[in-house]
Amino acid sequence: MALRIIARRFCAATFVALCRIYCGTMAKKNQAAVSLGRKGGQARATTHSAEALSKAGKAAVKARWDAYYKLHPDKLKAKLEREAMRSAPLRKKQRTVK
Repeated sequence: MALRIIARRFCAATFVALCRIYCGTMAKKNQAAVSLGRKGGQARATTHSAEALSKAGKAAVKARWDAYYKLHPDKLKAKLEREAMRSAPLRKKQRTVK
């Protein structure tokens, strides 16, 4: 009954996390991985070139958008239609002589 009350107040992800805490099934974090994660961005910036970081960032963004469009094919169709409209040659209006 207590979980039903919690479910009404929180989103699904928060509810699942609260259920895991409530039931005691929350996994403990690996401290070595946590400490490496805190240094990850700074260490990566010092070891990689700007071009490599830019390339990795672009690949990550593309992967996120690909995943989004896989879930929402109608959005992809609308995007492709907009791009087709932009790339189509503009028609000049014909002037009428009075």
